[in-house]
Formats: sequence, structure tokens, C-alpha cells
Amino acid sequence: MTKKKIFIYVNQGFAVRYLLRSDTLKTIINKSTQIIIISNNGKEKKFKNSFEFDNIIFEEFKYSSYDQYLNKNPFQKVLISLRAYILNGKYDTRTVDDFRRIFLEQGRLTKGNGIFRLIYGCFWETITFLFKFSKSLRKLIIYFESLLFSPSFHKELFQKYSPDLVLVTALCGFKHNELFAREAKKYGVPVCCVVLSWDNTSGMGMPGYIPDYVIAWTENMKRELIELNDIDQKKIFVGGVAHFDSYYKKNTTLTKDQLFRQLGLDTNKRTIFYATKSPKRFPWGPELLADLAKAIRDGHIYSDTQILVRIHPLHYRSTNAKIIFQDILDEYDKVAAEYHSVILNKPLTVSQKMDFDLSDSESKLVSSILKHSDLMLNMFSTMVIEAAIFDLPAVNICIRERCKVDFGKSHQDIMVDYYQSHNQRVIQTGGVKTVFTMEELYSTVNEYLDSPTSNETGRKKIVINEAGPFPGNAGEMIGQHILSLL
Repeated sequence: MTKKKIFIYVNQGFAVRYLLRSDTLKTIINKSTQIIIISNNGKEKKFKNSFEFDNIIFEEFKYSSYDQYLNKNPFQKVLISLRAYILNGKYDTRTVDDFRRIFLEQGRLTKGNGIFRLIYGCFWETITFLFKFSKSLRKLIIYFESLLFSPSFHKELFQKYSPDLVLVTALCGFKHNELFAREAKKYGVPVCCVVLSWDNTSGMGMPGYIPDYVIAWTENMKRELIELNDIDQKKIFVGGVAHFDSYYKKNTTLTKDQLFRQLGLDTNKRTIFYATKSPKRFPWGPELLADLAKAIRDGHIYSDTQILVRIHPLHYRSTNAKIIFQDILDEYDKVAAEYHSVILNKPLTVSQKMDFDLSDSESKLVSSILKHSDLMLNMFSTMVIEAAIFDLPAVNICIRERCKVDFGKSHQDIMVDYYQSHNQRVIQTGGVKTVFTMEELYSTVNEYLDSPTSNETGRKKIVINEAGPFPGNAGEMIGQHILSLL
């Protein structure tokens, strides 16, 4: 019997986590399938050895060829940028509207920067407005790009394997997903997009290709795919969140003693879990941490408290084997060295060529941290959903005074996050508290430490609305759906 062949394109660690280090991959691997993983580190031995399956083939993705292709086609780059700020204007597009406004401000395409820049900015606004309110124009731009900008860098792979299905993890935004999807469609191969994260359907702009199938996290995401992204509802399967599965299963976490011993935590102290934000969006994390540590020292936060700081994997993004944000990592180390109440947890990565490819053990570790902490601090991340699964009280830090930028003119303005539609959905459940000053942060921390069951009903709403169906076996259900497409 001829095996059905599936191409899986992964371009960064979060895609690896979702598709390859979950039950999704385990489910689609069987005697009747052949899996071909295509990645920029396809020849890396350490990465390949982390998957214990016989019928997986690894191929190198021609990342640099795609980069060069875009550099030689500036009009394609303009269209990618344009689409990033377009969704169906008949619905709530606050997130991409804010991003477009920031783009114009940073490009100095606004009033006060000269008449020619203002004219260009007005032209940009007019074009995006027209596309927002015309489905025909949105369809036309996808058709135009698919016709003119569909490279053939992987022609040999498509001819060699004749795949029956291609899996990607984005409709747009994440680098080269849309180009690879177009390349697949040019060769007549159906494309299934497994949406990677909860904000992708409301904050990344319109699709760069027409998918044959889409797998969504939740009914909320399905609605956004239909309303904002013009996706036919018949193409959409709501499969849950594959990498949340371990949170629901028994015997998948360390005991409290094991966790605290492994991380050097004090079992006699209450634990604040601080999930840091991307260093590009909030580079002032070490300063905020230092103030939290001082608050514990000075009694503004209960003194029998310790802060477990989980360094966001994006801190370890590298270029030419050099970590881009090493200076920020060094600052975290300095804070931890100065304050005994601060314990750092740095993610363990597998690949040296692919950014933030976390080891399988990291999932168990994060589950254990969520289970045994008393409170979580974050800045509008998916960790709010994950905390809610464990009924862990969570606080969104939205302290604008800590953002050293021109308010309203930068992605680093935390109020931009606050108003994003996916974050507003969570805030409106009442399952997470949002604080706007340091004093409010300290008092809210103490309130939650005193009364951890506060807002419990809201946290249940977060799980219902945002964690998706099939708790504990979403990866299997997604895998079964993928097999049904062959």
C-alpha cells in the first residue's frame, strides 16, 4: 500500500511544540503515513534525535533563499506589510488598527513630518480602508500575490515525495508560512493551517493565501476566522490546544518537593510565578523584577514570599550564534544575585539553529510551576489561560509608567496590549485582575495571597472560552482530523 505523505513546515520552536512535541505528531504517524518535517535546521542531529520515530524524514527548508527572494521583490514586502493591517472592517479590528497607527507614527507618515510624508500616510490609510470594507479587493490581493509571488525553491522536494498534504502554522505574519503554502498550492497540494496562537486570527492581518483547511483552537477563533479573515466555515475544525493536553493528565507534574528542590525554592515561602514578556515588547523586565524584590524586602508584599521568574524563550533569539538580548539576560542575573527572594528559571532548548525549540521536559516543568505556585504575574500572555486551567490566580501587569516610550506610538506601550480584542475577552470574564500602578500591583498580590479563591468563577470562564474543546486529548483529535483530510 502506498503511504500518504505529509509535509510539516516548522520555522520556530513554538511551531515545533504545537505540532511535533504534542500528541498530534504521535497520532498522524502510523503504518499508512510518511511524515516529512521541513525546517531550517533539518540536518541538525540533536534536533532529529529528539524524535523517536522511524518513519520521519527531515529535509532542509531553504530559508535564506526565501529571504533573498523577498529582498529582490520589494513590492511583495509592501503587500505583506499592507495585509498586516487589514481585516474585515465590518467587525472589531481594534488590534490591527492600533498596529497600523503605530506603523504610521514610527514611519513619520503623519502630520508634522512634511507634506510628502503626510500624503503617503493618507494614501496608506485610504488603501487599507478600501481593503477593509471590500471582500472582493481582499480576494483580489491574495489572487494577485499567489499568481506573481509563488516561488519554486522546494520544487525538488515536491517532485521527490509528491505529498498529499502540507501543514503550516500561520495564515500570515510568521515568516515564510504563506510563501511555502503558495508553493504547495502551485503544485496542487492541499494546505492545512494549524493556527499557532490565540491572537493570530485578530492581530496578524489578513491571510496571504487561501487555505484548504484550517484548525482552530476555539469557537472564538473560528468566529474570527470567518468574520475577520474571510475563511469559509466549512474549512474550519475546532480542535482545542494540543500543547495544553499535559495540563489535564494525571501524573504529568512533579511533586511540590521535587519542583522546589529542582529549582532551589523554599517550601516554607509562598511563590509568585512571574512569566516575563518578550524582551522586544518589554525590555524593562529586570527593573520591574527589582522593584518587586524590593517590595518584598520592605514589606509592601508579604515577606514570606519568593518570586520564581520564568525567562521568556524569546530572550534567547540569536543571530549568527549570538544571543540578541544578552544584555537583558545579564540584568536578570544581577537582580537574582542581589535579592535572595528572586529565583530564575531559564528554559532548556534543544536546537542550536532554531529559535526557542524547547525540550519535552519543559512542558512538565511549566505544568508543575503552575500547579504549585500561589499566584502568577504576567503581561497579557497565553499564560493567563494556562494559569486558569490550574485555577491559579493571575494578574496582568499594565503599568504604563514603566514603558519608556512615546505612548500610543510604539508596540512597547503596554496599553496597546490591554485593548487587543483577545485580551479584552479574558479581562471581561473577571478571571484575571489588571493593575495600572506599582502600588495597585503590591496590594493585589497580597489580596490574592490572602484569598486565592477570589475570581475563581471568572477563571472557569477563561478555560471554557479560551482553552478549547477536548481537554487532555486535543492533540489526538487534531491528529485524527489531519488523517481524515488525506
